[in-house]
Amino acid sequence: FRRTSAGIDFTDHFLDIVVSADLSTWKWKDEDELADVLSSGSITSAMEHEIRAEGERVIRKIETGASPFRDGWEHWRPDPEWSVPNIPSDWEAFYL
Repeated sequence: FRRTSAGIDFTDHFLDIVVSADLSTWKWKDEDELADVLSSGSITSAMEHEIRAEGERVIRKIETGASPFRDGWEHWRPDPEWSVPNIPSDWEAFYL
């Protein structure tokens, strides 16, 4: 993560996990994107393995309710009076 004048920049490793609010179910998301960057040569098979291994580590935490999944955040809700912020006009996203 790197803070910039427009917000925070980060590197997306393409593969995501979608988890139900009660942690009872999860599923992989964007496996097709991971396959695309692998086949394009943007990442190596070793990197793909590391990304998936990290996902598996997180899945074990989800399934056992380990931190950060049972630290109180499951009860947090944003203030309903908060407005949705605007994205700065000079904001850009860069992809591999």
